[in-house]
Amino acid sequence: MKTVLANTISTLAMREDKNCPCETMLLHCGNNTGNVCFADALFSQLGNPEEIDCLTIADHEGEGVFVLPSSNWINADGWALHKVFLPLQGKNVKLAAAGIGIQGADTETPSDIVAKLSQDTISALKILSEHSVSIGVRGETTADVLAKLGIHNCRVIGCPSFYEPFRKGGGVNYKMHCGEITMDKTVCGITPGMKDIHKVLELAYEAKNILMLQMMTDLPLTALENKDITQQHIDSRFPNLKLSPTELKTYIRNAGKIFYTRKDWSDYLLKEHISFAWGTRFHGNMMAFTNGIPALWVMHDARTKELIEAMKLPYITKEELMEARSVEELADKCRYEKAFWESYKKLSLQYVDFLNENGIEHTFTV
Repeated sequence: MKTVLANTISTLAMREDKNCPCETMLLHCGNNTGNVCFADALFSQLGNPEEIDCLTIADHEGEGVFVLPSSNWINADGWALHKVFLPLQGKNVKLAAAGIGIQGADTETPSDIVAKLSQDTISALKILSEHSVSIGVRGETTADVLAKLGIHNCRVIGCPSFYEPFRKGGGVNYKMHCGEITMDKTVCGITPGMKDIHKVLELAYEAKNILMLQMMTDLPLTALENKDITQQHIDSRFPNLKLSPTELKTYIRNAGKIFYTRKDWSDYLLKEHISFAWGTRFHGNMMAFTNGIPALWVMHDARTKELIEAMKLPYITKEELMEARSVEELADKCRYEKAFWESYKKLSLQYVDFLNENGIEHTFTV
């Protein structure tokens, strides 16, 4: 059966254009470069795939299995689900969504999330279920939400990008450096607007960390075009930050980096010999992990919590973040021990089972 990547972001060729302005390139990335982490990884995992826009699946009825790199689409808005799946009612298409998940507040239960879903969102999820052997969901909370809607054909897979080391090394031979973490070159990802985000930025600033910028709210135009930063920028994005606009501008100008393809991002991490990654950006940390670099996640919302728990990733809580005095102190909490690697191999094999049962041609060798 033919495998088709129904891409949820722009094609790789469009994102390789070095002459496009940042605003356009971010649009190509779905307004968040973190999307390239799992979308490009999934493309590499598929065997000889064709690539189409996910909004055109209905034009390709009966042509194979359509694999969708998915994200936090199950939310009160539900627009992505509506646009992608509602047009497929009654169509002869086979779907395989990989990495679909919920977006909700920390205190929301699966019942709370279900209560916020519109009828169109519920209909879209049922269409996805009816056209899928199994749905690859991010974690148990998403699986519980779907179960409350009567949808049970799902598998917890976390994020597809997590399995890139296993694909490349077969799991047995892949070994991340598990000894003492060096602080030679550290990268940090920040999520503007998050409560207490100022603490992440202050620690990164003191440690001279490289900042991985992912969205326009991260102020990438300061790094790329020397755009000014005002106190209003700080108050809206990083309330309580103990840096002046001039200090923040100088820091982002000198330390800010942004990438629009997985390859460019990976090449930078390896060329610069990055030794540690941390922060609130889930996929920024995952880019480091999948390149053999120890990464520590800050568990700051329900989406991140679900992913961390599904893949058993090393993390700190928001409370631990606020108590930290240095990035070195945080690095001491980053451990990839025997239990993690045993779990990693098991999860990787389960992920390959997910691909196989959906009839997806892939590049894993197990």
